[in-house]
Amino acid sequence: MRKPPIFSRLTLAAALVAALLIAACGEDAKDPAQNPQPEPEGQPEGQPEGQPEGQPEGQPEGQPEPEPVPEPEPEPAAEPNPDILACQAVCTDVVACPGIVALCGDLTGQIEIACQQACVENPEARVQIQQAAGLPCAAVEPVAIESFGLEEFCQGAVCRGSEDCAPPMPFCEGNVAVSYRGNGDCVGGQCDLAGVEARVDCAEQGQGCAGGACEGPMRIDDSIFAIQNEANPAHPEVGAEVSVLGVVVTVRQNGLLWVQEPEGGPFSGIFVEEGDVDISGLSPGDRVDLTGTYSENEGRSLAGLSTIVATSITRLGGGAPLTPARANVADFPANGEQWESVLIRLEGLEVTDANPDGEDDFGEFVVDGLLRVNDLLFAIAPDPTVGATFEALSGVINFSFGQFKLEPRNVGDVEGYVVDLCSGVTCPRPDPACIGNDIVLFNGDGVCVAETGQCDFSGVELREACGVGQICQDTGFDLECVVDEGGRLVISEVMYDPEGADGEREWVELFNGTGEGILLEGLSLGRGGATYAGVLNLSGFIASGGCIIVGGPISDATNSSPTYALSADLNPDLQNGGNEADAVALFPVPANQITANVVPMDAVIYGSTNNNNNLIDETGNPGNVDVGESGSGNSIERSGRTSWRVQQNPTPNDCDILIP
Repeated sequence: MRKPPIFSRLTLAAALVAALLIAACGEDAKDPAQNPQPEPEGQPEGQPEGQPEGQPEGQPEGQPEPEPVPEPEPEPAAEPNPDILACQAVCTDVVACPGIVALCGDLTGQIEIACQQACVENPEARVQIQQAAGLPCAAVEPVAIESFGLEEFCQGAVCRGSEDCAPPMPFCEGNVAVSYRGNGDCVGGQCDLAGVEARVDCAEQGQGCAGGACEGPMRIDDSIFAIQNEANPAHPEVGAEVSVLGVVVTVRQNGLLWVQEPEGGPFSGIFVEEGDVDISGLSPGDRVDLTGTYSENEGRSLAGLSTIVATSITRLGGGAPLTPARANVADFPANGEQWESVLIRLEGLEVTDANPDGEDDFGEFVVDGLLRVNDLLFAIAPDPTVGATFEALSGVINFSFGQFKLEPRNVGDVEGYVVDLCSGVTCPRPDPACIGNDIVLFNGDGVCVAETGQCDFSGVELREACGVGQICQDTGFDLECVVDEGGRLVISEVMYDPEGADGEREWVELFNGTGEGILLEGLSLGRGGATYAGVLNLSGFIASGGCIIVGGPISDATNSSPTYALSADLNPDLQNGGNEADAVALFPVPANQITANVVPMDAVIYGSTNNNNNLIDETGNPGNVDVGESGSGNSIERSGRTSWRVQQNPTPNDCDILIP
């Protein structure tokens, strides 16, 4: 059944206003009718002003007094409104619910007062609150939290009482010393320090402010406004010693420092050359007093940039970083002087020149044809191209090499960046080429991929793969697949006679000498005795220049502990050599298709010095014996592209000797 709302937003408003009034003003904030004003002192109650005491009003002097009129019986005190009492009882029950206590903790007392005050003052709220009477907490809590805005109120509270409102350290605001007499008040979960703040204008005492106190002779604030604006009557001469007091750090980055008057606006910022002063401890938002020499950087790359060469910097305290002033890109360059060294924000910008410095490319670009954006403090990525847009860019205005330049400080200064990476990118049809071991032709131009700015030719590519044992070669007239006389997929090592039993311990190592990775599906291994017979269908992948072991699956000291890429028993087992030479061969067909007439891709013939069984090799002809018998526990290993040897210390998975 749908439950009626317990609290309304009207309830919340009335209750919170009442609670805040009570917190701020005490009981006197309640209904004036409940706190009548006292009668003037010394005047009897009900006696008209100016009437002699004891003389009834309108009674001529000397006349006998009339008979006294008996006073009416006092009316009995009004009975408490039972609806109000019932409503207030609901308030007490609701704020005691576990969910509200967990959410608001000791703020529940303030919430109860606010709720009960609403019961007194707001009949509509009273009715709604009473509807919660008798309901379980599980039903009441979510409605109360939502209607009373308790989650926002309780979680947003920074204080529960004045003990949570410790004041900051004294500080100077210009030449005004600001201090606090004690903790502030906690009002509505927020600290209010207004009632304990003390402000002293040190200038009235002929003193200066330092560390939040008036002391010593008064220091003169030359102000950045006067230093930056030549039209200001207080504008100093170049080389003069100047002091600016209570200014705010806007940039301290990459060893560079800019400060600004707190009120911001035109002519409010200036660049600071640190000189011998340590600025490493400063951060944006810090307030500082600064003394130094006024310079315009004559004869330097920064010529024209108003600067204070610092001799002393005093940090007065931290604070929130300044908000960039909203400016118009149309102010540049003609009226850019007013924004020099000021933290500004420009909106709705488009890149009109992605590299105004040509081959020199100093990492700058131009927006709206008017203002350069530089990467002195932060480089925007990817590099903007012509046509890229920004919802807004913020930063401090620098002046170097005769140009005003916006210097974004970090990624937060870049808003709504939309870049056209394909601007100016063309993808003409490439010439035919050998790519890997394929002949690749193109039947048209490619397209630029917006996300990367790279050309994609997949839609116009025609690819012909060269066969096993072939490579793509440019003959000078055309591209052809020719027999690979160099790198091939070959057998590189064989363990056919491990110590003890051979079954499930034999293995073959394969090496990919081509320039591309090779999929092994469709290939197989065969053993040679009287003739060739298939022993294993291959699968998997060999990277270019890589080798793998197939066989097993047992791996232990008896067979030199190989790591198998394809773990399978070679069945039937490999032959062990003898009077009639045996062989292991790699075939370009599945194992069940191996016959005496299928030419292997590679073969190693081992054992007797005579190939009496006429086992063919990769040439298609009976091959010569490549290596003698290995002996138990040894392997036969390819020692070069065409040579073999007995390896007394087998090296499975190691084919470095074969890599050109």
